[in-house]
Amino acid sequence: MMWVLSLILSVATVVLWVRSHFRSDHCGRYIVIVEEHDELDRGWSAVSNLGQLYVAHYWWQQRYDAPEPGLKSGKFWVHAAVPPDPKSTGPAYFSRNLDTPTSRNRSRGFDLKIISVAHFTTYSWWKNDWSNRSFWAMTLPHWLLAVIFLILPGIAFWRRVNARRRQRMVENRQCPHCGYDLRASGEFCPECGKPVEVSAVKVSS
Repeated sequence: MMWVLSLILSVATVVLWVRSHFRSDHCGRYIVIVEEHDELDRGWSAVSNLGQLYVAHYWWQQRYDAPEPGLKSGKFWVHAAVPPDPKSTGPAYFSRNLDTPTSRNRSRGFDLKIISVAHFTTYSWWKNDWSNRSFWAMTLPHWLLAVIFLILPGIAFWRRVNARRRQRMVENRQCPHCGYDLRASGEFCPECGKPVEVSAVKVSS
């Protein structure tokens, strides 16, 4: 029943698409591990805003010379619904290969306007402190995701329609391949040469 699940996801994406023009949803799962002067953060986030869906995963490792007060380990979910903002998210990929005296930045990916995919790495340092980050991100429109989810239901629907068409042709004693009248035919269709289903050549009394 994968096509049923895919259809439900497509409908949910359309609902989220409409909602994104009224409310921008931000959802994320974050994990923070703190050990003395070291901190490791991991997170998954998604933003639905003005017809665009932005999803990202990040990994962030830091070393402090003086630890931040009150910082502690934990796992938590975050969700916020705010008014849509045209500046909230843009393409996932943009050039960031810019080095400074205290940082090194590298990026790769592509921006096709419809879909944008990127991977960023950033390493920065200041005296005895340093930070190492890795980001993966993708931006795509809701309509494209909805169309992707519709592929399986579309295939299932086409197979069902085709099966009914073939059944109707067999009941009318026609070749399901070319539509030729099979009431006076043998095991093969004289028009296309394809094997004939037994039920298609039975003549009613």
